[in-house]
Amino acid sequence: MNLDASVTKKGLLEALQAVDFAMVETQLCLDAYPDSAEALEYFYRMRDESDRLTAEYEKRYGPVTPMANEGERWKWIDGPWPWEAGGN
Repeated sequence: MNLDASVTKKGLLEALQAVDFAMVETQLCLDAYPDSAEALEYFYRMRDESDRLTAEYEKRYGPVTPMANEGERWKWIDGPWPWEAGGN
């Protein structure tokens, strides 16, 4: 997925969620078929895309999870909470 500056915060987060969902589904497939080279290659591709989308989201909007917090301030509390409108 190529991203440009016009991609919204919501659009970027939805893309990340879709890729992460695909990774979880592929993990389940690999649990049943651990020797599937095709599934493993797909999992690695989705993992790389998740890393890329996460990095882009965090560059633009801050931490997407609390584990991404860095620096001398707890930034996870900035902005709306996940259960609020517009939240992570």
